[in-house]
Amino acid sequence: MTLVWDARATLGEGPLWDDRERVLHWVDVEGHTLYTLGAERREVALAGRVSSVALREDDGLLVAHDCRVSLLEDGELVPFATLPEGPPTNDGAVDPRGRYLVGTNGNDAALYRIDADASVTRLLGGVRISNGIDWSDDGRTMFYVDSLAHGVDAFDYDLDAGTISNRRRITAIDPDLGVPDGLTVDEDGAVWVAIWGGSRVLRVAPDGELLDERRTPARQPSSVMFGGEGLATLYVTSAREGLDDPAPEDGGLFAFDVGVRGRPQPRFAR
Repeated sequence: MTLVWDARATLGEGPLWDDRERVLHWVDVEGHTLYTLGAERREVALAGRVSSVALREDDGLLVAHDCRVSLLEDGELVPFATLPEGPPTNDGAVDPRGRYLVGTNGNDAALYRIDADASVTRLLGGVRISNGIDWSDDGRTMFYVDSLAHGVDAFDYDLDAGTISNRRRITAIDPDLGVPDGLTVDEDGAVWVAIWGGSRVLRVAPDGELLDERRTPARQPSSVMFGGEGLATLYVTSAREGLDDPAPEDGGLFAFDVGVRGRPQPRFAR
């Protein structure tokens, strides 16, 4: 394990590897900052509570923030799509057909799909804290975390329609262990999930078997993403938010060699 960025972020989140630019993007939600880790390190202050970013087919980034989704152009947020009035955006991910799924966080939270024409479709209601999203290799299973439901779930995913059905529990997370947060799927189809408050990241098979566990110096690991050479490095973001006595490691970005690789991330279709 290596501390690769001693950012001391208030709420580090949303790591995303860009295989074209060979950089890792991640955000500090409450710090309104986009970080980029590559040959050089960049920090961009954004005018909003940025919660996740997505790669675009036309290059550049799509940004989920506040109650909307914007294009990032020359460091400025250019409005693209607006979510229904309600709680702010949280985690998001692009599906295998280039649509951006974005959840929200708070009372009456939900999961939405944003299409290339900027249309917004509500996929799931009754959510408390919408977090990790990723898909199986064939794209027909979507893995998902509603953090306060205390587990990792799976849905059947209709690739043509971009809809979900048949929700089922993959694995429950004991609240005494921590709270499930961001996730990613590796090349073998296993799910890596950050356990907020648990100082650990778990690797879980699609049938729920626990395959691996890695401890983190930070108490609140928040999300995970493979990147680097050959997608062989697991990056883990973390947060200092809510800690009375944060340690120096809390809010840092960490890198792990876990012996498996990730997969390239899909791009938003415009």
